[in-house]
Amino acid sequence: MRVTRFIMIFCALLFLVPKASLLQAQISAIPPDVFFCINSSNFGFNGRSTEGPSWTDSDFLDVVQEMNPGVVRYPAGTQANYWDWRSGTFIEGCGKSSDYIYSIPMLTAGLPDSTEIIYVMNLARPLPWTGIPLDAPYEVLISDSVLQYKIRDVLEALNEFEVNGKLPMALELGNEFYFNSEHGTIYAANPSLYLSHSEIIIKAVKEKYPEIKILLITTKGGTANRDFWNNTIFQYLEENSDLADLVDGLVQHHYINDSYGDPTIVFDAESSIRAITEALQYTEAMDTDYSLIPDSFGLWFTEMGVTKDNANETWVAGLRAFLFSMEMALLGEKVKTVLYHHITEKSVLNKDIKKLGAAGLTLSLISEAIENQSEMNSLDFEGSLNMIGDYSSLHGYVYQSDSILNLILMNISDQKITDVNLDLVLSSNTILSSRQYYSNDPWVAGVFDGNGIQEQELYNADSLVLEPFSLTIILTQKQSSVVPAVTHFPESEWKVYPNPHSNYFFIEGKEECPHGNYKIFDLKGQLVESGLFHTGANKIYYTGSEGIYILILNTNKQYRVYKLNKSG
Repeated sequence: MRVTRFIMIFCALLFLVPKASLLQAQISAIPPDVFFCINSSNFGFNGRSTEGPSWTDSDFLDVVQEMNPGVVRYPAGTQANYWDWRSGTFIEGCGKSSDYIYSIPMLTAGLPDSTEIIYVMNLARPLPWTGIPLDAPYEVLISDSVLQYKIRDVLEALNEFEVNGKLPMALELGNEFYFNSEHGTIYAANPSLYLSHSEIIIKAVKEKYPEIKILLITTKGGTANRDFWNNTIFQYLEENSDLADLVDGLVQHHYINDSYGDPTIVFDAESSIRAITEALQYTEAMDTDYSLIPDSFGLWFTEMGVTKDNANETWVAGLRAFLFSMEMALLGEKVKTVLYHHITEKSVLNKDIKKLGAAGLTLSLISEAIENQSEMNSLDFEGSLNMIGDYSSLHGYVYQSDSILNLILMNISDQKITDVNLDLVLSSNTILSSRQYYSNDPWVAGVFDGNGIQEQELYNADSLVLEPFSLTIILTQKQSSVVPAVTHFPESEWKVYPNPHSNYFFIEGKEECPHGNYKIFDLKGQLVESGLFHTGANKIYYTGSEGIYILILNTNKQYRVYKLNKSG
């Protein structure tokens, strides 16, 4: 069983803190026993801004700095297939127009220093500098000479990023060619052509930029076009190991759109809850799409979000965006990025007054919570929680490094949640700040940071009260220095088995330990059993209630911590 240093620390501290406060809790947060590796570039946005504001607008850039995205995708989405990075706008004559110039120098100057970039190259169309018209014959457009122009163009684009001080961390080869439409030009529903051209491009890019990550187009399954595209890509990669070794990730896009769930405009608590829980329903059904990706590749959600208008510019939109993003990220270890679409979406940014919208605010809390962190996972809760259909009213997420541990708690119901106890997670950590955001009328539109979204500082994190429709962020510093001699030990030294157990389990170890003692705590922090053990096999009887317990072994004044599962 994997036991993190963090779990060992807080459990060992149970010996040092009084238990009275633990006994009062109705709801206890349970830390995970495994964590997903993370970094700040796991979360971000599509950077689309052709419709404004301008990336030279200082007020807009202040909001981007406030959101502090880990990664931004340029130029983002479908427009990448029509884009001329040299002019910072759409190719003339392609039928699309831009209200603002959106160039590489503008983007790199406007982003926070720590923000990474994913560049989506225009693989679809020859750019004006090539002299190849958009309506050139098919034989010309698929020719090697046009392909060489595209290779030159992507290398020059990457050089432009580099000259401006921010080489992209990843290169994405086009956008959504799996539809049989004009959007995909010569690659529309033609994965074989896409692969043959991509292989040549990738080798040229890797020769000059060996560190850049390469992303290929794949898609969620479920339709004939999508499945045909995916199957061709996967088979080709399986049969061509040289190419597979150069590819880092495969792309999927996911949207909660008008055809999904309930399109009713939110108007009360019940419809608000229904809209928020769509994020849970969607991600619960994603096992098949996740499993499509071979284990040797990362899964990059370079677009995800909500495109239906049932909650635009409401607090509901913010809560749903947060929940959707977190649950997507925690689908499994293959997930590498979760990019919300997009920075200038009206629920992310109020463009008129340059303030964060509800989704912009809640997604910025993710950036704050994961900054300088290395691991994350969701929390479990035990106690008298209200259920909303099949879902708990309370959701929680923990983010940690060696010295920092942060939490975000979310109440998706219209009822207060009282007496939330975090001692098993936080122990005696120093709380640096604790803030809660909520709305009494989350279905009301037109909200933004400072208008219609309530914010309050919390001063008692020992027994939290979570307002209805609230998001609470708690930032802490670990106090590991006060823990007596907590260290890691080889699993072979001391074993606890069977786990789960019914009426008894064994503590067995080879280390010389004439006077070891054990203590078993329930998840409210109450000591329920204790005793002595020694070198060799020790049969320990415990016939208490079914559930999860914390077992702490004290061997020669050193502590080992286990999560103990008592079965029926």
